Amino acid sequence: MWNYLSWALVAQFRLGGREENNLVVVPSPPRSKGVLDHAGRLAKGMAKATDWPFKPILFREKISTLQKHRSRRDRFSSGVGLKANFKSGKPFTNVLFIDDVVTTGATSHSAWLALGCPSSFYVGVIAHRLSCNRTGEEGVSF
Repeated sequence: MWNYLSWALVAQFRLGGREENNLVVVPSPPRSKGVLDHAGRLAKGMAKATDWPFKPILFREKISTLQKHRSRRDRFSSGVGLKANFKSGKPFTNVLFIDDVVTTGATSHSAWLALGCPSSFYVGVIAHRLSCNRTGEEGVSF
């Protein structure tokens, strides 16, 4: 299943005509330390299908398993950090960030900040949960 989803997202990404030079694939940090979750499996599959580098270099600063009832503000306060052994390198300029579900975009935004605000930052997701509230909040996807 992950191979199929990986190839489908690669095809969708390439159809969009996005820049592929120096592209790195970065998965959303898992909720459990040392585990390759849905986003990690998808990102690894995409990297394997394309020969793009796979960089699982992010961690969650606050681990919270319950996202369902959290407000948008609370979700944005849960940060994402860059693992210490990757802080002293050349910053990435072309990143494909992979997550399983985008609801508010908080994780994607935190990842973009943690990675040094790369000039090209694409978000690939398995599912995009549209908001049903009055403000019309939506996450981002490619």
